[in-house]
Amino acid sequence: MKGGNTTPADEIQAYSGYGGRPVVGLYQPLSIEGLRWAAFAEIPEEVAFASADFFELVLLSTLAITIVFVVVIAFWMARRLVEPIVSLSKAAKLVASGSYDADLLPVEGGEIGELSSNFNSMVQSLVEGEVHRRGQDWLAEGERGLVEVVRGSPNVAELSQDVISYLAR
Repeated sequence: MKGGNTTPADEIQAYSGYGGRPVVGLYQPLSIEGLRWAAFAEIPEEVAFASADFFELVLLSTLAITIVFVVVIAFWMARRLVEPIVSLSKAAKLVASGSYDADLLPVEGGEIGELSSNFNSMVQSLVEGEVHRRGQDWLAEGERGLVEVVRGSPNVAELSQDVISYLAR
């Protein structure tokens, strides 16, 4: 311990006390009626720092729980965001391969919901366009076949017979 003019904060120290046990001690010089005295106080280190150790435990526990909570929420939100995008990607591959059976489940709200709704509308338009194109192809093919039948017929009776046979198939 130091002597002379000191402040109490300078004299609080951790050291080995009786029997080598770690303690926190305080030394305070006193002057009583011209006599120089000193006051010492010691407390076991584990008692002195018990509240700080408890606070550290609570703080670290709270931090660990918060980190776990944040990670769980982050995974949940990432999954919630990624699942519709993965579904959209799979559906786009189906449509690109020529299959129009891709129908996305509607996603409520937000940009992802709007994107899936627009994708479903696009697929519906493609299906309607495909039906229309097939109808046009059927008509063009029928017209070409009928023209071929008409070209080879020299008289009206034979022409009528060939047209009726062609249309009946």
